[in-house]
Amino acid sequence: MQKTLILGVIMFVFFSCKKKTDCCDVSYDSNKLIQNWADSIYLPSVLSCLNSANEIKSNNYFTSRNLSDLESVKYLWVEFSKSWRGVELFIIGDVRNSFLSNRIDTWPIDTNDIKTLMFGSENISEEWISGKPSNNVGLYALEYLLYSTHLEKNNRYYDFVEVMSKNLLNDMKALKILVDESEEEFRNSSGKTLSSTIGQVLNQIPVICEEALRYKLAIPAGYYEYIEMNPKMLEAWKSKTSHVILEYTLKHMRDVFYGKQDGVGIDDYLASEGDDELIAKADLYFEEAEINFSSLKKPMFSNLDINQQKMIDLRLSFKKIRSLIMTDIAPNLGYIITFSDSDGD
Repeated sequence: MQKTLILGVIMFVFFSCKKKTDCCDVSYDSNKLIQNWADSIYLPSVLSCLNSANEIKSNNYFTSRNLSDLESVKYLWVEFSKSWRGVELFIIGDVRNSFLSNRIDTWPIDTNDIKTLMFGSENISEEWISGKPSNNVGLYALEYLLYSTHLEKNNRYYDFVEVMSKNLLNDMKALKILVDESEEEFRNSSGKTLSSTIGQVLNQIPVICEEALRYKLAIPAGYYEYIEMNPKMLEAWKSKTSHVILEYTLKHMRDVFYGKQDGVGIDDYLASEGDDELIAKADLYFEEAEINFSSLKKPMFSNLDINQQKMIDLRLSFKKIRSLIMTDIAPNLGYIITFSDSDGD
């Protein structure tokens, strides 16, 4: 009887330990998450931006100078802007250190500088434009040139816009080369150090949230005491696509968190660690953000009075997502966050 009891205890411990080893002690394969990010979001977004930049540069508008071709270029500009939201979440490592992303995506721009350059007497060339500062070139400089109705469209204007489009393409080509050169490192940095891919992306998400909640929402809505509501403080107000930027920023953040098209996401990583409460909290915050975004009257530029409180509500959603990543998700997964918001808000 005693031997039978002892044998039963041994068998129980054996199978209990085996089950624990199979289910709980096996480390999560974070490499799957990184590969999915690379294959479904990051690299396709970079390629899409490059293709849009190439089509802008090759458009007939610079020779035909007609309205239908102008509308075509504007469409391509918006497509580039959408795709860029899938790139900016992964501006890490060598790509970040190159500062090419600043030349492509600096906002606000210096419109006075741009007008001085455009209507000056210097010879317009790619080399000349490439030496100008980031707030004179890139995505938003091109938006200003394409969407402004008050600019005199003489020969120099068309030459200038064409060279600016070539400069955007050249910077995008250079960025693509860097992305290609650093792809192996991106895919293989699967540890938990500050230089690991997941660690850097978890630090980049709060940066994107901060930019959205502060510069794309709070400041134009007049949220802070030191500033009044001003539609011209909206990002991409010339093209009236401020809401599109917010939409695709949220979309790509969701894809990073949940995995694009049911692929591997941060939620799978959390599930492997048993952090179901954090997943539930993320579900709530992303749903709130989408509801708040959907409630905005579009375009935002001509509806700022109506949207003011809705923008403040959406600002809070971005703040919640930012805080969740910084204070809960990253630490629970063993990653260090070095980002801090500018005023402790």
